[in-house]
Parts: sequence; C-alpha cells; structure tokens
Amino acid sequence: MKNQKYIIISIVVLILSSVMFLGIVEYRQRTEEANKSWWSTYFVAPYDSDSLNFVIENYDKKNEFSYEVILDDEVVKTDNVVVETGENKLIELDIKKDETKSVEIKINLNGEKKGKSLFKN
Repeated sequence: MKNQKYIIISIVVLILSSVMFLGIVEYRQRTEEANKSWWSTYFVAPYDSDSLNFVIENYDKKNEFSYEVILDDEVVKTDNVVVETGENKLIELDIKKDETKSVEIKINLNGEKKGKSLFKN
C-alpha cells in the first residue's frame, strides 16, 4: 500500500513539473518571437488561379519593400510599397494571369539582399 502511494505521488509530481516546464518554454518562445524582426507574404486567394493579389505582413523595424511581378520570365511590374511595423498591406494587382503563364512575385525588404518569392502556375 505504501509503494502505491509513492508511485501515485511521483506520477502527479512528474505531470505537474512537465506542465510547468512546457508552459515556461512556450511563454519564452512567444515572447522571443514577438521581439524579433521578421516579415512574411502570402497570396490572398491561393487557389484562385486568376487572382495575384498578395499581402505583406511586417514585424520588422524597416518598412520599405519592393516587389516585381514576373510572368514567364518577363518582368511586367515593379513597385515600392511602405508597410509600417505591425501592419499588413494588401497589394492588389490588376494583372490577369493567363492559363499558360507561370507567375513569380519577388518581394524584398529594402536594404536586404535576400527576399522572398511567391509562385503560381
């Protein structure tokens, strides 16, 4: 009977310490992510083959972006846009994608050499 008590108490202590440890780790990750400088981009309607509208989400201190729209290896539009820190900016393109054309949208944060690209076939 005494051994069963120790086993139950050990299991409860182990579960509680695991929950506390995971909670602390998760809190630290969220706090660190919020303080990092990052940005992302995505299509508004990824499954709509005609829509090329996309969003730039900015959590970086820099706020000037440039983008190029490339249809079948031909640059058809280049532009600059300002997205303030903590904001999302919808980029609406009036370009219609033909069925046969592949599309690449290159987005760069000004001052960085490596950017991000979106693709649609």
